[in-house]
Amino acid sequence: MDSLSRGRPERFGLPDDYRKQQSAILQAFTSEQSQKLARRWMKADDMIILVVGDAERIRPELEQLGLPIVELNASAGSLTEE
Repeated sequence: MDSLSRGRPERFGLPDDYRKQQSAILQAFTSEQSQKLARRWMKADDMIILVVGDAERIRPELEQLGLPIVELNASAGSLTEE
């Protein structure tokens, strides 16, 4: 297979106007639909949230979430859990 045919819809049995159809579907997709799907399929208890940044600056806001915080200090090679 040549590199030009990779990623083309017809390679996967999709219609020639697949990208046009996909664009129309995505443009019609509402915030409410997105939220409904998120509530159904995304369960906070099953998630891991990774935040990268300056711990001193972002920690106060993260603490307001009331979630456990595990801090990895890459320069010190240590892991602390609160």
